[in-house]
Order: sequence, then C-alpha cells, then structure tokens
Amino acid sequence: GQDRVRGSAQIWLARYLDEVTTRVRAGENRGKTLVNHHVVTGLIRLPNWTGGASTVETKPINLAPGEGCAILVQEPDQGAILGAAACPKPHKNQ
Repeated sequence: GQDRVRGSAQIWLARYLDEVTTRVRAGENRGKTLVNHHVVTGLIRLPNWTGGASTVETKPINLAPGEGCAILVQEPDQGAILGAAACPKPHKNQ
C-alpha cells in the first residue's frame, strides 16, 4: 500500500493480446495447441507516481479487436506491483 512506498513508484501501460493460440511444431508436445491469455506485446513508461492522489494522461490508445491494456504501478527497479487496473473497453460506437 501507499504506506510501504518510500519516494516514487513507476507507472506502466501494458498492451496485451487477450488470447494467443500456438501450434507446437517440434519436441515432446509436437502437434499440440497451446492457448495463452493476456500476452503482453508492449510496455510504455508513464510519469512516476509520487504519492497521494494524482492524474496521469496518455495519448489516445487505439486497441485492435482482441487487444487490451492495463495500468501497473510498480516499485522501482522491477520491484513489487503495488496496484493494477484494466483499461476501460472502448464504446462500440467509437
């Protein structure tokens, strides 16, 4: 929580694919199909969180069908994830 953080925390926007299906072509799992969910395809560093209530603005995020994003708040130097939230899904009429 906020009382554990000294200084600032990093904020990331993670883009991901909802589902990725991979057909295994070699090895002991050859011929099998693997399904992975929420496969991260990119990370964008946003301004640091410095404690307390704050607002961070981003450029508009254009998500393709089957793609999503989440905001992560993380302790510095690849530390613990302090908080996460999925990006709101766009309205169908946009």
